[in-house]
Amino acid sequence: MCPTIEAIIMQAANKKGKRLRVALKNTLRNKGESISGLAAQLGISQSYLSQLLNGDKPIDGIDDDLMRKFAAYLEVPGVAGFIMAERLSAADFLAPFPSMAERLREAMTPVSQSPAAIESGVDEGALEALPEKMKLLLVLLCQKAYGVELLNNPKGWWFGGGRYV
Repeated sequence: MCPTIEAIIMQAANKKGKRLRVALKNTLRNKGESISGLAAQLGISQSYLSQLLNGDKPIDGIDDDLMRKFAAYLEVPGVAGFIMAERLSAADFLAPFPSMAERLREAMTPVSQSPAAIESGVDEGALEALPEKMKLLLVLLCQKAYGVELLNNPKGWWFGGGRYV
């Protein structure tokens, strides 16, 4: 017999909040507390908490305040609750960073305009045709020789130099 669409959707939702459900169940067991006791602490009904813990209701769909209460119960920062429920991921905290190939392509312009490149008659087109490893070597040599940063260090809020994401 084929599962219904509703069963498939619920199964996918159950997987999504599994880490949070498991953490809550383990903490309940380790603290020797009951579901009804935790429900009272959280200000929700025992049946609703049971449904969340058993996967009968999607735990990733709860409101933010309850998510923070779960995190507090687990003694972790609030954001950890959102991560365990898979409402947030590492990508939510990181700005996209260009690939090495993109960073090298950008760095080759100042390399082609360096005194050494001009003196030797090397243009940007010739440098562009080089293999990536050779480009990296040239960029690193120019950085060392001229004391400049050409590979663009990360500019995320966590480094203090760039836009906030």
